[in-house]
Amino acid sequence: LIEQGWAGKVRKAIQKAEAIAAGTSELGRLRYKEMHRDFDGAVKAWKHVPELQTDPTLAVEVMRTCLCATHDDNMEKMMEKTLRKHLDKDIAAKLKDGSCSDLSHTELKQTTLLSFASAMLYLIRGKYDDARDTFLAIGSRALGTDFSDIVTHSDIGMYGTLCVLATFQGAGEVHKLLYNRSFAPFLRKAPQARELAAELYAGNYSRVLEVMTGLDLRLHLDVFVSARRLELMGLIHVNAQR
Repeated sequence: LIEQGWAGKVRKAIQKAEAIAAGTSELGRLRYKEMHRDFDGAVKAWKHVPELQTDPTLAVEVMRTCLCATHDDNMEKMMEKTLRKHLDKDIAAKLKDGSCSDLSHTELKQTTLLSFASAMLYLIRGKYDDARDTFLAIGSRALGTDFSDIVTHSDIGMYGTLCVLATFQGAGEVHKLLYNRSFAPFLRKAPQARELAAELYAGNYSRVLEVMTGLDLRLHLDVFVSARRLELMGLIHVNAQR
């Protein structure tokens, strides 16, 4: 998934890095680090790129670099700082309400990608309620089919479903997830997560445990949520017994 997603896009986006890195610009040095997969170094380098202050489209690149890097305080602070500056809350609110007909495709795409990064930061920090709400507010229409620069539909479907199942207070919330039209495109791309939600809603406890066992192995290998795997599975297990 990583090879097909953000990291793959990184390699494509920095094919010109050799030429750029031959110069002395901070952006050139950053591209060089990314090309050699030194994402931790690239995260630190972003702090010194002056173009980031004037070019908001670079914010998505910062998110991509951070998600590929080691998930530590330095990475989280860089994501938080960039999101605080470049994630337009007014546009994000319109995206959540579905009242975004007056927005350009560029504004929608930029906000959607940054919203995903925001949801991932919540998830990485264990703020599952905030992560859930942010994942569910993401619209598939804004992403279209050209979205591999930071996110795939299956990512949103998987992580969003996990957060819902870890935090829901009643079966109605799971029903709403399963029949949420705006979230459906994401859920279809995450069949394992959808099956878990469906079996949990139906009350098939033994089947829920079987699906969780298979999902647990996948999450163990997932660099983005492996640190939260036991906590997430434990919360879902408790909710399944209600």
